Amino acid sequence: MNFFRREKKNEEEELQAFYQNLQEMEQPPYEGDEQAEQPVQYQPGPVAPQIPGAEYGQPVLGSQLPAASRFEDYRRNATVVAQGTTFNGKLKSENNLYIEGTFDGELEAQDAVFIADTAQVNANVKATDVIVAGQLTGTVNASNRFHALASAQVSGQINSSVLVVEKQAAINCTFSMRNREERYA
Repeated sequence: MNFFRREKKNEEEELQAFYQNLQEMEQPPYEGDEQAEQPVQYQPGPVAPQIPGAEYGQPVLGSQLPAASRFEDYRRNATVVAQGTTFNGKLKSENNLYIEGTFDGELEAQDAVFIADTAQVNANVKATDVIVAGQLTGTVNASNRFHALASAQVSGQINSSVLVVEKQAAINCTFSMRNREERYA
């Protein structure tokens, strides 16, 4: 007795059943059959956002992405001063601060402060990371990184371990850079 031998009869029946099912799937539905599924039309869509100046198959630099999509993670779990809102005073957060409106005073965040392209800020800013896309006037103490996007207009004093200024950003500041281990008071 051979355990690995298949019976030819069962094999042929399975093959016929397979081809029968295949033919039934390929047949168009009958007219008037309400339960028949309509064939699905494939419509290709974009696989990635279209970025001006980027060609298919070429690497895309982070600076080519719109600011909103590159830094959307900063808005999650953040305290937000929304566009159209004016705030005067001191704002402190254990997470991120995301400013879209007008702010005058002091900003302090445990993690990051993001100043959106619609924001107008006149403040002393203290955070681990400070990212600016809008207008900022004041003193910045970033213990890790200060990043000015292309749309940024910054004037004042910047104290940071890492300085990133994108092309076309308008910067009129004095800079002081230290090691990451040294924290700013």
